[in-house]
Amino acid sequence: MSLQVIGENIAELRRERGITQEDLARAVGVSSQAVSKWECGGTPDAELLLPVAEFFGVSIDRLFGRDVADYSDLGTEIMRRIASFADAGDMDSAAAAAMEFCWNIEKSLFGSAAAFRTGEYRIRPLREINDDPSDGHISPMLNGAARLHSEVSSDSVITLMSLLEQDLQYFMLFPEPKSGWLNALPSPEEFQKLFATLADPDVLNALFLINKREYNYNEHFTPGWFAKSLNIAPERAAEVLDALKGYQLFRDEEIKLDETTQRFFSSYPNSALLALLVAAREIIDRPQAFICHSSGRTAPLLR
Repeated sequence: MSLQVIGENIAELRRERGITQEDLARAVGVSSQAVSKWECGGTPDAELLLPVAEFFGVSIDRLFGRDVADYSDLGTEIMRRIASFADAGDMDSAAAAAMEFCWNIEKSLFGSAAAFRTGEYRIRPLREINDDPSDGHISPMLNGAARLHSEVSSDSVITLMSLLEQDLQYFMLFPEPKSGWLNALPSPEEFQKLFATLADPDVLNALFLINKREYNYNEHFTPGWFAKSLNIAPERAAEVLDALKGYQLFRDEEIKLDETTQRFFSSYPNSALLALLVAAREIIDRPQAFICHSSGRTAPLLR
């Protein structure tokens, strides 16, 4: 086996993960020129093989091009890769690494023929797509839009993924329960109540108002503050807060001050609100550009 294959595999791994030569060099303690030499036919020193393999989360066998299909500890390796950034306080890089893994999950659900094909229609790593989203395959669909998605819709699982950092990246995966989604969801009446509450302009304005503020667990608000901020009557502000309290988006408490009792509210940050708004956007303005799209589902969506 030619040792040149090691440099070729390092270059392939680096491109797959959207990592620069400088990133790899910094991680293993060499110069970027050294990495470039490896990829041009050179070979890392023996003591560097393990650090390079650990950086990519692969075995040394993988650097040599040996196909060793041992996935027994794959979850730990993925966790170690993402945690290496989180432990260093670099949550931006941790999120980017997590999204790259999500993209690999998304591609794999299309099957190996689609996910790993090469040539004109090769499905590129996420970092490469973000560097240049308009390649020969998808540029006609993009048509100048800054949105690019992928979607799987089968009888077992549905995924929704938005790919571009400049837009709004996310990955959602919904494995269908054996009894179907309909049995796992609240009743239509409960949805009607929620959507009717959110359709109230004062309620929605209150949600946006409080979620635009920096969160402080010890910070409390009075209905009067909401009334002034939203330009509504104090009684109406109290009604709005009571409606949101019913969904545990706010909590209230009464504090006695001298001879009067004052009602105070504090907010609960709920990430599900962001997920709801993101999903609503895709209904309001349905994505048109898909790098991958599978619509093989024949069963009813709500069964």
